[in-house]
Amino acid sequence: MSQSQTIHDFINCKSLENVIIGDNIEKIDDYAFENSKFLQSITFGLCVKIIGINAFSGCKFLQSVTIGSNVKTIDSYAFKDCTSLENVILGDNIEKINQGAFMGCTSLRYVTISNNVKRIANNLFENCTSLKSVTIGSNIETIGYCAFSDCTSLKSITIGPNIQTIGHYAFQNCVSLEYIIGPNVKTICQGAFYCCTSLQNIKFESEIEIIGDEAFRGCRSLQSVIIGPHVKTIGNATFRDCISLKSIISYPTMNNCKSFQNVTIGHSIKSIGDVAFRGCTSLEYVTIGPNIKTINQKVFAYCTSLKNVIIGEGVEKIDLDAFISCKSLQNIIITNNVKKICSNAFKNCTSLKTVIIGSNVKIIDSNAFDSCTSLETIIFGPNVEIIGNNTFSNCTSLEYITFGPNIQIIGSNAFNGCTSLKNVIINDNVKRIASNAFNGCKSLQRCKIGNN
Repeated sequence: MSQSQTIHDFINCKSLENVIIGDNIEKIDDYAFENSKFLQSITFGLCVKIIGINAFSGCKFLQSVTIGSNVKTIDSYAFKDCTSLENVILGDNIEKINQGAFMGCTSLRYVTISNNVKRIANNLFENCTSLKSVTIGSNIETIGYCAFSDCTSLKSITIGPNIQTIGHYAFQNCVSLEYIIGPNVKTICQGAFYCCTSLQNIKFESEIEIIGDEAFRGCRSLQSVIIGPHVKTIGNATFRDCISLKSIISYPTMNNCKSFQNVTIGHSIKSIGDVAFRGCTSLEYVTIGPNIKTINQKVFAYCTSLKNVIIGEGVEKIDLDAFISCKSLQNIIITNNVKKICSNAFKNCTSLKTVIIGSNVKIIDSNAFDSCTSLETIIFGPNVEIIGNNTFSNCTSLEYITFGPNIQIIGSNAFNGCTSLKNVIINDNVKRIASNAFNGCKSLQRCKIGNN
């Protein structure tokens, strides 16, 4: 073998057990020993620089590999499905380990990645179900897509100081992973830690800016989260089904986090994804920071213990179903920058007693306060123009209504079933009162429209 610069064409050599690579060999070609399933040992020569694509994939009896000190590249799927491989010693000069190089090595237990490697490639250790510990070199900047997905024995990982991005589903289903530290991570992509069911603590203190959709969804043992002050975007359902989450420092989204009680959304947060806090049944207090412009769809839906909400001055829109069925919410002040309250925003908030509508609200959409059965007082801002269909239907405790000077349209069934309503005052500018707007208002005694 020492007469050639490359090695190739040993594919499917099913009786081959041992290989010694001569010192003149620089490259092991693509697929060179693929499916040589009884191959047990490899000795690399001093000059090997490249291990090619699928070079040893499917060598199911290969147990241990020492990569030569001059190897710079391990190409894609080079050791894929080497299911008996337990130990890999990587040389200090390795610069690239490409996609899926050790994917499906189900017996691999420990890996140390050298400081010269800058990226952990996509699928690199995916489905390495015996992998317990990984030491990541100090120069790695990115962990790729599904890099450690389904590494079900992986218990701990320290994210190196230069890692800025954790890729999509990078640690998905790492069900033994308990703890993460990442000092300089800026982006955690979608599903990065999806269903890491043993994960208890997360610490990304300083640089984190973006947390993607479902990044920690299904982390059922997660108890505490520390996220730094620079976070700008938290995606949809980021902490959904984190049923043990009790403590968070900074700005989370936690759909179905049933133990969580208090959240403050800080100044740096500009958006909160849909259904972010949906079903957080122990959540009692929420303060929304000044840079949030929209309270998105179902963000606090079904937070049945939510008692108090402070809406930041920057909020311009309360979206569909934002607070639907928050049955403990008693009072709400809609700040002056809000222009629209969308459909079902506060529907079925059965403890809500007082609503103060800010001065710039123009539209209160259909069913926005439907079935708020404890609602006694509404103070309309001066610029409310449209009240949609069924907006206040079945508000059975409501007694008095005085509309602002710019009201133009009162939709059909807008106050249908408000059985305690006694007094209604409507100004001269109203253009349309739709059918059944006050249907079923059995206690109505006085309705004044205009000055006459």
